[in-house]
Amino acid sequence: MKPIKLLGILFGLSVAAGSYQVFGDETTGKVSDTGYYSFKLDEQGTIRQFNASVKKTKYEPETWRPEVGDEIKVVYGITKGRGGASVLEVETTTLVKAGPNNIGDVKSPVTATIVETGASGVKVKLPKGQIVKFEYSRSKTEKVPVGWVETAGDKAIITFHAQPNRFTGKVSLAADKVEKTK
Repeated sequence: MKPIKLLGILFGLSVAAGSYQVFGDETTGKVSDTGYYSFKLDEQGTIRQFNASVKKTKYEPETWRPEVGDEIKVVYGITKGRGGASVLEVETTTLVKAGPNNIGDVKSPVTATIVETGASGVKVKLPKGQIVKFEYSRSKTEKVPVGWVETAGDKAIITFHAQPNRFTGKVSLAADKVEKTK
């Protein structure tokens, strides 16, 4: 085999190996910060930023997203970003232990105290003290009694469902029914 041809084959293999994505590395830690489809993970004093993909990243449970204080397990790979920088790309994120800001264990329906109202939804205080926004659907959210206008301090039973928000990378809580209680 000619030396030039051999060098060409070796160069081709090195380029292919350099662009190959390696997945399967795993780590566990506590979320210290979140951003737009990214989060920082504190792994016993070492803080690294992980980037999630809208289409590729899987979450367990499915309607949960990392929040500050959550202890999570991450399966990730190292890819090349713009400018050749290494990027930690998340393949799977699993909730190990919920933090104080996490509302993943809240089941529908929930009894809550209304804190703030608006045209797009209502902010409520849950029994554990977390403040959460439930979004209204213009045509689907039912209010009982009909015509009731919520005010701060009212108590309500809210039936809802969780859905991933495609713009923020978080989970939105959509109110199906808001019922006034005494």
